[in-house]
Amino acid sequence: MQPKNLSLVTNLRGKCGMCGRCCQAIHLPLSPKDIQEMHEKGNNPDASFIHQNWTPISKEEAFDINPYFLVNEKRIKEEELDLNYEDLYFYTCNRLDKESKLCTVHDLRPNVCSGYPWYGGRPHVTELFYSEDCGYRIDVEDEKRRLEESE
Repeated sequence: MQPKNLSLVTNLRGKCGMCGRCCQAIHLPLSPKDIQEMHEKGNNPDASFIHQNWTPISKEEAFDINPYFLVNEKRIKEEELDLNYEDLYFYTCNRLDKESKLCTVHDLRPNVCSGYPWYGGRPHVTELFYSEDCGYRIDVEDEKRRLEESE
């Protein structure tokens, strides 16, 4: 049986398929304390949104929510990527509707959400995704081809 919304993902190559996986268990290099301090300074809408809407979860909870993290962990080791899940903090977004897998504040979300995964820049060929069928994976494939052709 196909996962919910898989047809959206395959039809939206290079775009969000609205599967909600990237909001269910989020990895971030900032601790809840870091987020709180940034929020208290009052000049970072991303930090304020995270502080108000994301709940910290353990690595184990994140891996239970999204087993694809195990695939990423294996890739980190095999490709010797400069990333370690031990250096990351995990969260879940309270604004994700658990049934529809859609954001309940889609029009109000800050750049930390709306800019994902490239935030206005070029695709990162080492990007770790939240699922094998993420629509943005095609951007990485295209970027790898572009880099190979420019060599």
